[in-house]
Amino acid sequence: MVNWVSMLLVLGKHPHQGQQIVLTEVVNNAATGRSIVAGKASFPEMSPILYGASQLIYSYRGHQVVDHGGNILGFSSSVARLPNDNLGIVILNNDWNANSAIAAVKWRLVDEIVIRATSPSSPLVDWVSRYKEIDRRQSKQAKFLLLDHVILLFRACRFLSLCARPIAVHHTDN
Repeated sequence: MVNWVSMLLVLGKHPHQGQQIVLTEVVNNAATGRSIVAGKASFPEMSPILYGASQLIYSYRGHQVVDHGGNILGFSSSVARLPNDNLGIVILNNDWNANSAIAAVKWRLVDEIVIRATSPSSPLVDWVSRYKEIDRRQSKQAKFLLLDHVILLFRACRFLSLCARPIAVHHTDN
């Protein structure tokens, strides 16, 4: 993964040998926004999000970010790069529902490595507290959503039991 992100940061060249592995145009094209994912930024430090070739493109505190994450049962990942700052971050986690933790770690790393270097007086963002609050609200919403589904299921079962009364069948042998 380190070689992959390093190759993307040097626009498709092998990070150690310098030979072109992927065309520069392909790397640039993949990191070019084609459509709007979120027209409104999710946090004040971020810009709206664009979608490129399976990558999200946005800015964080004025720094361009090209990001790709994913989950599957038992696994979560984030591969982000800040091409203008020559920084790549790969976070792998063996929990399929660790998006908040991964994001908090990613942004703390960017704050420590990039923001402190370019703006030493800028305060660090408490991403852990922010994501804990988001998770708390989403958990509360999920409980209400689950309760709504249980109530709907109960009503559907009640309705079906009223509609699906046994039909008496009388059969005679002739």
